[in-house]
Amino acid sequence: ITREAITLTEAFGGDLPTVAQNLTDIMNKFKLPASEASRVVNALAAGSKEGSADVSNLAATFLQAGTAMRAANVSIEEGVGITEALAENGTKGAEAGTALRNVLSKLSATEVLPKDAIDRLKAAGVDISALSDKTKTFAERLKALAPIQDDANALVSVFGLENKDAALDMIQNTARIEELTLAVTNTSVATDQAAIRTATLSGEWARLKNTITSVTTDSGG
Repeated sequence: ITREAITLTEAFGGDLPTVAQNLTDIMNKFKLPASEASRVVNALAAGSKEGSADVSNLAATFLQAGTAMRAANVSIEEGVGITEALAENGTKGAEAGTALRNVLSKLSATEVLPKDAIDRLKAAGVDISALSDKTKTFAERLKALAPIQDDANALVSVFGLENKDAALDMIQNTARIEELTLAVTNTSVATDQAAIRTATLSGEWARLKNTITSVTTDSGG
């Protein structure tokens, strides 16, 4: 994990102890073994490259919603995709994590939704059983809610007033979530970017030493 944290730091900068702690916390949230560290780091790096939430924002979101994502069978990659989609609509960091956690909790427990919410969903033709189906991706589950995206009262009834806007952003951006999820799956972005930056820094240091040598030689002459 420390080795992969170093790679992530080399790729995108940041304070190594903080990056290492964030990586450890995220992996603990998902109950992932250390052998999965490279996968997680590359997904985070790809997300920060493809979207508008950087690694620190991704970490803040995952720390709030990671447990709920794991319980809902949301993968690390789709979690990054969801987080980046929310960030593109102005909701980032812990705020995004809280909203995502709350939305996931509603979808994972449809049997305890208020009667008014159930009635509105049925009236709109929503397949309620699909909402809590963990064999489906989160984006697929969100698509089942498309019939209520223009019904503010139904959204409030299901998700609560404080989560309505975030839920709507997710429902309206399922295609983007799927696109981002695909973009961060099976990548080597962190590894590649770290190699590029390390090579660049090594080259800059070599050029600096050459310049110093040149100036010193010229001054001595």
